[in-house]
Amino acid sequence: MANALNSCEFFVPTSRTGDGQYLFGTQKITVKVMDGKLVVKSGGSFMLINEFLNFNAQQEMIETMVSNSPDAKPHKNTMTVSSLGRSSPKRASFSGT
Repeated sequence: MANALNSCEFFVPTSRTGDGQYLFGTQKITVKVMDGKLVVKSGGSFMLINEFLNFNAQQEMIETMVSNSPDAKPHKNTMTVSSLGRSSPKRASFSGT
């Protein structure tokens, strides 16, 4: 899991909340190994972790920044993605999956 997060272009705070359960920014996700590959439950099926990150990391980074903002409002943000880059040089460090 840490390797996939560290290779992602965008920094999204991620923490383990239980066995195979993580908080990915503001989103709760389920992660497991299927056929030797790390997958994330997405909708009613599973997708490879790298595909999940490609589809979700940038938007989740924005959501996390907005929700952590001191002047955050309960409505959706209208920031343009082009004005954002990697929010932090921090890297994930997990033990286990």
